[in-house]
Amino acid sequence: MKKHYPMIPLLAAVIIQLAVLSCKGPLNDDAKNIYIEHNEREYVPLTDFLEDIRFIPIESSQEHLLGDINKIRKSGEYIYVGDYERIFKCDGSGKIVRAYHHRGRGPGEYSSISDFRVVGDNLLILSSGTGKLLCYDTDDNFIGSTELSNVAEIGVLNDSTLIMYHAPFSPGHKFSAYSFPAMEKLGEFGEITPGRASYLHFIGYDGFSSYNGKLLYGEMISGEIVELSREGAEVRYSFDLYGKNPPENFLNSTYADVKDFMDRFNDMGYLSGAGGFVESDRSLLLTVRGESGLRGCFYDKENKSAVQFASVSLAEGLEPLWLDFISLGGGGELAVAISPLEFMDESGKLLTDIAGPLTEESNPVICVAKLK
Repeated sequence: MKKHYPMIPLLAAVIIQLAVLSCKGPLNDDAKNIYIEHNEREYVPLTDFLEDIRFIPIESSQEHLLGDINKIRKSGEYIYVGDYERIFKCDGSGKIVRAYHHRGRGPGEYSSISDFRVVGDNLLILSSGTGKLLCYDTDDNFIGSTELSNVAEIGVLNDSTLIMYHAPFSPGHKFSAYSFPAMEKLGEFGEITPGRASYLHFIGYDGFSSYNGKLLYGEMISGEIVELSREGAEVRYSFDLYGKNPPENFLNSTYADVKDFMDRFNDMGYLSGAGGFVESDRSLLLTVRGESGLRGCFYDKENKSAVQFASVSLAEGLEPLWLDFISLGGGGELAVAISPLEFMDESGKLLTDIAGPLTEESNPVICVAKLK
């Protein structure tokens, strides 16, 4: 049986991707509130909603092998690919030009990598479990660290302001703003209710994205995308997935644990959430949870039509699969890590050359593309 490469880890739930047209100016209520009609297909070609597609095989050697891909970022001409222990800075061909690996318990070291961002000439690494944010320059020189509380993700509002998303272990605030590089706290906002604190901390993250100079965050369960500033968050989109969104009283109830929440969520047949997403002038991709076999949807605003699908086809002759997309920036650019095994049959024979020569032991292939 073909082994699938574990990609961006999420709670065991079905993921749906949606494509929705956006506006550059302020949005009225009709533009913010979007109803998705049900229109199902088994799979669609990747080219139906992506363009400028490139497959970049990450250089492989005994010294440079990646585990489970955690995050992918882009800065200028370079792509930064990281698992939970190390980060590789790669050029456009996939050649590794620098490796960052500082796992440990001493100064300038992290326990494991929860998130990372490139801000100017600085690489920021969030250490899992410790609440420590470490700063290196992109030449791998350690600059300093800051102790933070329950931070799960780093968002970059601009080169001088960071927005942190807090893991909702208890009631409090979702977001806090910090100056950079001074790391002075500027404020906090976004309520975490007691009910949502009982399950949200297990759901999974990677909700930050940007579009047209705006920093956005996809709420994993609520079906909303919010626009962030130093002062607060404002709803940008609210999605109605053909009447299957959970009501507010369900989301704000208290649950024994995340399994209790997901069991009830699935028993009711709900679909909801946003999570990781990508926005372009024409469309938007976001993740949504539910037990349905559907995993994707393309919504055309001009004719208000929608097409949902369970998987995507990379190329002729390859088995359709689902991929976890990651936003690379404000121009609708995105990336996804693909196991080399997806380009082979069960005997290891390469079925296509779209990603170049590969073996079963190769590092993942990074697909970089733009949302139509």
